[in-house]
Amino acid sequence: MPEIKCQLCVVGGGSAGIGAALAASRLGVDTLLVEKEAILGGTSTVAGVNCWEPVAGATGIPFEIFTRLQQIPHAVGIYSMGRHCCHPDHNTPPFPGGESLVDPFKTYSDTLLRSGTRGLINDAELCRSQWHGVVFEPDAFDLVVRKMLSSYCSSRVLLNTCFKEVRKKSSGEIESIVLSDGQLIKAALWIDSCGALAKEAGAEVLSGEDPKSLFNEPDAPEKPLGRWNGVTLIFRISPSEHEAVEALPGDIPGECWW
Repeated sequence: MPEIKCQLCVVGGGSAGIGAALAASRLGVDTLLVEKEAILGGTSTVAGVNCWEPVAGATGIPFEIFTRLQQIPHAVGIYSMGRHCCHPDHNTPPFPGGESLVDPFKTYSDTLLRSGTRGLINDAELCRSQWHGVVFEPDAFDLVVRKMLSSYCSSRVLLNTCFKEVRKKSSGEIESIVLSDGQLIKAALWIDSCGALAKEAGAEVLSGEDPKSLFNEPDAPEKPLGRWNGVTLIFRISPSEHEAVEALPGDIPGECWW
């Protein structure tokens, strides 16, 4: 069985895995990043959620990724809210989703101003004026991150690769993992950025909505619920040559519930 040895193995190439692998590689740690999909970025690239929301912070690696994306034409922008809603029953008029519009007058620093607001329900006007985020092209994001990782000789990336078996020491610690292509990875340290590694190693994994008593989250239900977030439809709207409202496809009704 082919064997790969490294100081650190990061499983999962989403935002957390990318940050961990880059930080470790910059410290000279022999790092291997394993991702089951064909591109890096996780939900933000594979699932089409190609943005990060306004936060208080997000400097360092996120800002560096942004500045590199800026060097690629039409790869990144700062968005402002159009018609936006997290909860349809709190919007007047109701709108079934969020509309993010690229705003050429905003800069990266505008995306760092979330603190001090109370949320869209209680602070709608302030949030609309203060909340701005980053939207990007998934392929460009993947390209930029791969180039950043490849610039360090201590960094390696395996795409289209997942693990199928976890082997543990007698102490219960992870000793090695067997990959889908038959390779064996041995590492001194492991970072699980997808949850699957910890689960297979025997860690407790929670699913659904936890009760408020568990983590003292104010918006959590009193009793645990098994439901997950629903699937979200994401639409890309591109400018057309002529200003007009295009006709709806025949299978879409002209009137909708909202």
